[in-house]
Amino acid sequence: MCLAGSAIFRAEDEGGDGGPGEPEPFAFQRVESYLELSLEAPNGATDLLPGTTRPLVAAVNRIAWEIWQRPSTGESEIRNSSVTPEPGVTIGFAVTVGEGSLSMDSVTTGESGEGAIVFTAGWAPQSATVTATMAAGSTASLTFDPPGEAWAYHHSEATLTATLGSSSSPAEVPTGEARDLVATVSYVTWDVMESNYGNQRVENVSTSPADGAQVTWSVASGDGYVTGAGTAGADGVSAGSLTMGSVDSVARVDVAYATGQATSAQLLFTVAPPAPDPAETWTLDRTEMEPVMTVLMAEGGPQQPAGTAVAVTGSAQIDRWDVWVNGLGQEDRRYNYSMPLAYRMVTFTVESGDGSLSSSSVSTDGTGSFSVTYYLGSAPSRLAVAVDADPDSTVDATGALDFTIASPPGDGGGDPGNGGGDGGGDPPPWSLLRTEGEYTISGLSVDGPTYDVEAGA
Repeated sequence: MCLAGSAIFRAEDEGGDGGPGEPEPFAFQRVESYLELSLEAPNGATDLLPGTTRPLVAAVNRIAWEIWQRPSTGESEIRNSSVTPEPGVTIGFAVTVGEGSLSMDSVTTGESGEGAIVFTAGWAPQSATVTATMAAGSTASLTFDPPGEAWAYHHSEATLTATLGSSSSPAEVPTGEARDLVATVSYVTWDVMESNYGNQRVENVSTSPADGAQVTWSVASGDGYVTGAGTAGADGVSAGSLTMGSVDSVARVDVAYATGQATSAQLLFTVAPPAPDPAETWTLDRTEMEPVMTVLMAEGGPQQPAGTAVAVTGSAQIDRWDVWVNGLGQEDRRYNYSMPLAYRMVTFTVESGDGSLSSSSVSTDGTGSFSVTYYLGSAPSRLAVAVDADPDSTVDATGALDFTIASPPGDGGGDPGNGGGDGGGDPPPWSLLRTEGEYTISGLSVDGPTYDVEAGA
């Protein structure tokens, strides 16, 4: 309720003299009044849900009273107060705080001094204020607050759930093997609560075994074989099994309950790949290092006259071999790489005959090559060569050259009377016909295995 201003009305003074000894009587002086504006909702309810409506009534009343006064003393008093409706007053309305809408922006009071409109709250859950204003500028306001959210039971719901599992892994099951299956069926109920704002929430969720549920077992895909109990027990469990086929298989259960509800569950089993052929399953067993004399030669050949100084050259390397073994125990020796026996000791031994050496030992160079001079004796001989392969191998790279003694030119020793001709029966002496040569490659190596090489590597 609000004061809406005032208006003062004056009238002619009334009065008279009192008798002897009596106080001077009060005399009427004037009438005073003001207009009072009020804004109310039915029953004073100011809680309003978002989006709902509420009628509002604005009332204008004139509050009036008489002023009486003693002329001689100025003493005054109020008499004959009254409250009367004020018709014909224009009242404007506006939402001054928050959101909402009004059915009309203004009304004019009737004989009852009242004017009515309808306020619709906005959808945001927040306070809103409606203000009424008279032409004179006086106002009255009414604030609506959204009530707290209150929840009440609305209805109950239920569902049937099923899960399908196995105590063993369903992955890579060998063909013909069996896996256990466990179907667990539950009946779930809950209460749906609704608030005065129209929101809903779930309360009182309860899960219990679906005792007696009907369970149908099948294979949804694949060629496995499934079997199981047709009814869930008191614990909601139905046990079954799957025998694996030759391809991936999906076990399935379809469940029906006395409430009329139904559900299903599935579980994928993947088939194990076939066992590898042991004859084709190779693993690296060991690595072997093999010293090799790649070149050993005598300049001019192994047949020369006695006493000839022959240049003997050679080279050696060590080959790495990887030995692979399959599931049957068979071995496959695969070449990996070679490297020269560089800067290693070379030992020469005359094993037979009467030849001699410029040195009984030399060292290979960075390419694994070496040379020595061998002097032929008067009889055939054998020269053995060994290149030290330690620490790569406990075995040396070895080789040998066998030399024979050629007769000197013209030394036929024949009988002049036998065979005739110069030199008797001796063959004619040798003379140089031409010189020939050839290229050789020694010490060829690679930087990795020469087997299992990918194309383009």
